[in-house]
Amino acid sequence: MGQRQSTSALISMPGVVVTSFVAYWLIAAVTSRRASAATGVITDATCDSPNVPPGDRDGYEASELARSLKNPSGCCLRAFDDSYRLYLRLTAADSGTDSGTDSGTDSGSGGSGGSSGSSGSSGGDATSGAAGRRELHRAALGVLGDALRLFGPDCVYASFNGGKDAVVIMHLLRAAVALYSMQRGSIYRPRCIYFRHPKEFPAVEAFVGATAASLDLDLQVFDCGFVEGLQACVDKAQGNVLGFVLGTRAGDPNSKGQQLFAPSSDWMPPFMRVNPILDWTYGEVWSFLVGFGLPYCALYDDGYTSLGNVDDTARNPALLKPGGGYLPAHALADFSLERAGRFGKGAKKPVAAVEKEAAAGAAGSSAGAGSAGAGKPR
Repeated sequence: MGQRQSTSALISMPGVVVTSFVAYWLIAAVTSRRASAATGVITDATCDSPNVPPGDRDGYEASELARSLKNPSGCCLRAFDDSYRLYLRLTAADSGTDSGTDSGTDSGSGGSGGSSGSSGSSGGDATSGAAGRRELHRAALGVLGDALRLFGPDCVYASFNGGKDAVVIMHLLRAAVALYSMQRGSIYRPRCIYFRHPKEFPAVEAFVGATAASLDLDLQVFDCGFVEGLQACVDKAQGNVLGFVLGTRAGDPNSKGQQLFAPSSDWMPPFMRVNPILDWTYGEVWSFLVGFGLPYCALYDDGYTSLGNVDDTARNPALLKPGGGYLPAHALADFSLERAGRFGKGAKKPVAAVEKEAAAGAAGSSAGAGSAGAGKPR
């Protein structure tokens, strides 16, 4: 449930000490980096042309709107056009797809194993149909619009760690920034923050890097502890208040007391938490990603429903198919089992889980889990 423990949960947890995590990093390496779209490896590569995003040199012709806006930072116009089109799709009268079910699956795309899904014992989503989804999207965009208006686009960061909820808020933020840019007459680049973890899934880091490249994100990469990294961002802001957009959802282990806007805990650097999907369910997350055909980490097509690190995360046994292999995350029928593949801090994966994963892999589980790209609904 909710965004991956590695970043969002710690930022949103009142009164929790993070020394065990801080010990993973000795030096804070704070950089504003791009990524290689070909490999997904986070590097210092930059976009050579303001009209062409990294990894794409096909002579893209930008929209009239994009060409009419000031672009002092040399933002990629293709990325801006894509983000503004996403905003229009999110707020259109036919926003979303009526063919999807409450569990977030799309009848036209069955993912790894194909499943129409149902809400199961968890109950249905709070929204139903295109109108309900449109209002859900507009509400989240409204929260982000307020954050951009209050703090400014240079002081709003999305916590983008590659998990499904982080992917949702990243896409919402780039759509909101595109609208803000259009209204202000100048293009701004969406800002995101990513903390490396020594036990990160390679597919997750590859996905984050490739996505940052293709969408021209201003990705701040940290090889340090969370407190140090966040403090560095606060210091860089020189007295301006920062807004950190999180993928926290109600019912997450650390969501108690959270609001759409909530100040950081007193042991953290001073900033404002921004929680635009606080009222979203697991099904609504997948309805968003699948319904709009947005890329996500390929691990989710191979039975993972909640991602931590390689030591505390396994495929969800609820998605194990009788003949071997696993259904995709958006096929999960019972939302209460979202974290069934996660284990306690410091605990090892049960032998049974390891054996099931090995058996499923031998039986031909989805090849997407080891890829460096993004898994799209199939």
